[in-house]
Amino acid sequence: MENKYTIVEENPSLFWTETAEAIGGVFTTRMQEQRFGDYYFDLHLLQISKPHRGLIIELNSCFLIAPNILNEYHLDDLRIESFIPDQVSFFLHYFPKGVYDKIFWHNKPHSGFKDFDKVIGFETNRLWELRKFFANNAVRDLIQNDFYSRFNVRYENEMLIVKNQSTQLILNKEILLAEYQKFVLFIDGLIDAKLIKL
Repeated sequence: MENKYTIVEENPSLFWTETAEAIGGVFTTRMQEQRFGDYYFDLHLLQISKPHRGLIIELNSCFLIAPNILNEYHLDDLRIESFIPDQVSFFLHYFPKGVYDKIFWHNKPHSGFKDFDKVIGFETNRLWELRKFFANNAVRDLIQNDFYSRFNVRYENEMLIVKNQSTQLILNKEILLAEYQKFVLFIDGLIDAKLIKL
């Protein structure tokens, strides 16, 4: 994914620290020097780690500090993920249906919820458990109506990886908390549907 930095005037570390305190997580940051042409930028990596129901949720982003410019921080997109060992192989990829998908989706998986199936297509290897996941109204609403989040579940190297790549501009603590709560809703739905074993 191509980096699209957003310029903000406040150091993002401040509201990331506040968010970590609000959710009971651990905030860490580290700095790397990056060269772009003739200029050197300070790249600050941001991470909050939060235990949740026996697994770890990680919030990640970064920002660049422009050289010789005061109070200008170039903030990157947010990524939230969990790496969960000792799981059964499972993948979920969903997408908004286009015209072609709506016409030729007859032999493909369905959630069992007509309004949802009209607009969202998905691929998975665990359809029956996934129908329990989609039975949660709040989860269906999140997938169907949140245009900023793109959740993905994959199994790789004996690890289940649940990820949300958000394009929401994370400008303050309230927005970061809201994005965290979306991830919690999604992962709790997977746990409650027995797609993640604890």
